[in-house]
Amino acid sequence: MDSSQAAVMRVVCEQHTAALWRCALLLTGDRGRAKEVVTETLRRAGQHPEIADYSDGSARAWLFTVARDVILDERGNT
Repeated sequence: MDSSQAAVMRVVCEQHTAALWRCALLLTGDRGRAKEVVTETLRRAGQHPEIADYSDGSARAWLFTVARDVILDERGNT
């Protein structure tokens, strides 16, 4: 990731991490697991810096979908 992509991802994180964490906490019921879900979601977002070009609502929807998928993937693998 180059410096411009990193800067974009910082903005995405600043705008959406708190809401993403609340959603993950609601879905998991566990603070530690919610943190892991957010971390993995943001890692995946780092692989798709184009989400920074989405509208706020679309970027948030993308992040929430990824978070849900992370949770569902874990449940399917346990």
